[in-house]
Amino acid sequence: MKIRVFCTLKPVIPPSKPKSAIDRLQGKIERQKTMKRILSALFICSSIAFLPAAGSPQPGGKLLSEKELFTELSSPPQNNIERANKLAQLFKEAGITSITTQQVRLPRAPLTEPVNINIIATMPGQTSNTIVISSHTDCSPEGKGVIDDWSGVCMLVNLAKTFKDTKPVHTLVFLGTTLEEKGLIGSRFYARSMSSNDISRTKAMIELECLGISKTKVWQTGSADELEALAADIARQNNIPIKLRQLVGVNADSDAFSARNIPAITFDSLEESDFPLIDSPRDSFESINKENYAEQYKFLVSFIRAVDAHAAKFSPANRERISAAARASVMFVPDAGEIARSGTVVVGEVFKDGPEEKAGLAKGDKITMFGGSKIDTINDLAGRVRVLKAGEKVKIQVQRGKETVDLSIQY
Repeated sequence: MKIRVFCTLKPVIPPSKPKSAIDRLQGKIERQKTMKRILSALFICSSIAFLPAAGSPQPGGKLLSEKELFTELSSPPQNNIERANKLAQLFKEAGITSITTQQVRLPRAPLTEPVNINIIATMPGQTSNTIVISSHTDCSPEGKGVIDDWSGVCMLVNLAKTFKDTKPVHTLVFLGTTLEEKGLIGSRFYARSMSSNDISRTKAMIELECLGISKTKVWQTGSADELEALAADIARQNNIPIKLRQLVGVNADSDAFSARNIPAITFDSLEESDFPLIDSPRDSFESINKENYAEQYKFLVSFIRAVDAHAAKFSPANRERISAAARASVMFVPDAGEIARSGTVVVGEVFKDGPEEKAGLAKGDKITMFGGSKIDTINDLAGRVRVLKAGEKVKIQVQRGKETVDLSIQY
């Protein structure tokens, strides 16, 4: 680093007569004062030059090497309970000593069914106020579950390793939720178990979903406005591309925290053209873009630092979200692969005991009309689903093979 000092020099006028001893002493004192001012200015300039940029990692938060980032990503267990246990093991190996579990059961599951677990790793900060950083450990059986969501699970571990030797202001809670694929069951169990004091002490919840594919995305429907704005600022400061986008009719674990009035934000990396990777044999390590994953890691370190350093409380307000009281509970999932191939909306999954199943909607149905609106694309359906109200009765029309079927769904 070079520091240039610009001084304004006055011309030296020779004295008309020799200086007295007092004059010489006063001149010496003035020169000493001037030197002190110059040295002070140099110290301030050098201090400013060495201050970390806003949102950049602070001393002690050494970034991991590329090898460390990808050590565990290539070989996730395929059994959901084994995946949760593996996360607990990785946290332990990362040096986190406070690791607890929550037992979570599927609704109406028989007692003989294995118990699923949430994994909670706590890293004490300077205060008991918390930042929750979360991803889900479970996966669908169609793929290896690397993208969805072992990429988020491994990112949790990478972040824990990075912050382990620091002393953040907030206590960091790294949360691995179970049964997200079955309807956010693990995250809802965790959020509902929080006391009013737990909620008031939670500064923010950060959800990591499907990382390392394309560039970083912020899911606006699942993110508080102030956290969105902060993410955009940090991305801009670090010259990292980030995209704010809508995904309507999709759920994430952040929903469970937003429902309890906790400021939350959801990050992912999927373009619409990437959706066919999910729940397919292509959900594997070979689909991961290492450069994007490393970039997202660096961004998340900076973002968490910024959240930790943010003095004011974040508001949970989200202008993109409809209130839980007013929003209908939609419990079916469009087939992402069919959307990518043909643009049409075909039902991929209907959740048990949901309003759609009770109305007779079935996997493979092509939705052509919904609530009086013609459905040609996923955006048509998303726009209609977004304005659904609790208690609303909706007439839909589907193409089932060669047959046209009319259904009525009570939300």
